[in-house]
Amino acid sequence: MSNLIGRRIKYLREKRGFTQTQLARLVNIGKSTLSEYESGKANPTAEVIRKIADVLDVSADYLLGLKDTYEKFNEVVEIDVPEVVKYIPLYEVEVSAGNGTFPNGFYYSEAIPITFPNIDYAFKVMGDSMEPLIANGSVVLVKATPIADSGKMIVCLYDDLILLKWFYKNGSNIVLLSENPAYPPIVVNADRRFQIIGTVESNINSGFVKKFKGDFQIDNDL
Repeated sequence: MSNLIGRRIKYLREKRGFTQTQLARLVNIGKSTLSEYESGKANPTAEVIRKIADVLDVSADYLLGLKDTYEKFNEVVEIDVPEVVKYIPLYEVEVSAGNGTFPNGFYYSEAIPITFPNIDYAFKVMGDSMEPLIANGSVVLVKATPIADSGKMIVCLYDDLILLKWFYKNGSNIVLLSENPAYPPIVVNADRRFQIIGTVESNINSGFVKKFKGDFQIDNDL
């Protein structure tokens, strides 16, 4: 994605009247780190992108170069748990899906009881690509849908992998973003198989339940 993110951060920072030192302090990173983001020497994490977008009063999609409207991100919030119990299949995320399509191409390991409405699947996360937000071994609850709004966390099929990622889209352009900075953004190739399995509605980790919300929304002139 070249240095689009860095150029947009610099453009908006200067437009808002912030120095590098001021913006870095507001998002709790070092000035040298922000300088590396703006120069393209390093890529910000998903968490830092959301923090910068919040401070600069734009959306994460704007910083990623996907949209030309400004909509701010709604932070992770705690939710109340209803008392209706049902059983849903538990799958594993970030494992080979073989040549089949979901859900007929692989099998769930067990059925688990939940007390959430509008939840169809549970996925046990394998790997650290979404840490620290979602730890290895956590369970995410997913609403089955073939489409998703930009800025949602999704479970998707990409080639032969089942992935848990942040989803950003503008037209036919799709970017999958990890929370862990060790994993670079994935620009979805139109010639490769891509299918949304569902949107992540909640995360169960160490007894805590979090609900994920997000409406992310660039200036095509930059």
